Amino acid sequence: MTFVTAGVPQVVWSANRGSPVSEGATTELTPEGDLVLRSGPGGAVLWSTGTKGRSVAGARIGSDGNLVLFDGRNATVWQSFDHPTNALLVGQSLKHGARLTANASTADWRDGRLYLAVDDDGLNAYVNATPPQRYYHLSLSETASGAYATYTNGSLTVSARPGAPPLAAIQLPTVGAGTVQYMRLEHDGHLRIYEWRSGWAPVYDVLKSATT
Repeated sequence: MTFVTAGVPQVVWSANRGSPVSEGATTELTPEGDLVLRSGPGGAVLWSTGTKGRSVAGARIGSDGNLVLFDGRNATVWQSFDHPTNALLVGQSLKHGARLTANASTADWRDGRLYLAVDDDGLNAYVNATPPQRYYHLSLSETASGAYATYTNGSLTVSARPGAPPLAAIQLPTVGAGTVQYMRLEHDGHLRIYEWRSGWAPVYDVLKSATT
C-alpha cells in the first residue's frame, strides 16, 4: 500500500513482506471473507488476512491510509493499522506486543534486525539478537501493562488505554495544510518522519535522543 502524490509513491504497508510476487499476481476478496494474495489467477495463496468465515462484506482504504475489511454492520473485522510493517501513518497506533521492524536494507524489504516496540516500561528500540540489545528507551511515568503508542498530528504518545492521560510523549512537527506525513523505522536504526511538500523529504528524527 502506498502514498501516491505527484512524486515517487511511498510504500507504507505491505503484505507478504520480503517475498516479492511475480507479474500476474492477484489480490482477491473471497466469497468466504478472506483477502488473499495469489501467485496468479487461481494460483497458490501466498498471504491472507485470515478472516475466512468472519462475515466480511467488503474492503476499503480510508483517507488515513488504513485498509479495512468490514462486515454488514460496517464494523471493522480486520485492518492494516493493526499489522504495521516498518511505517506508521498519522492516527495509527503501535500496540503492545506488535513491532515496527525495519527493512534489512534500502533494497531488501525482508525483516531486518532492528525493531521498535512498546513494553511495560516504555517505548524501546532494539537490535534483534540473543538477548535483544536495546539502543533507545523512552521511559513511562508509570509501568503499564498493555500500553501502546499513537502517532498523532504533533506527537508520538504512549498511553495505557484510550482517554487516559499520556504516560510519555515525543513532540513532533505538525502536519501542515496540503501536506501528508508518515514515519518509518529505517535500516540504520533511525525513526524518521517524511513529509510531502514539493516532494518527499525527511523532516524529523524521532529517536534523536537515544538512551539505554
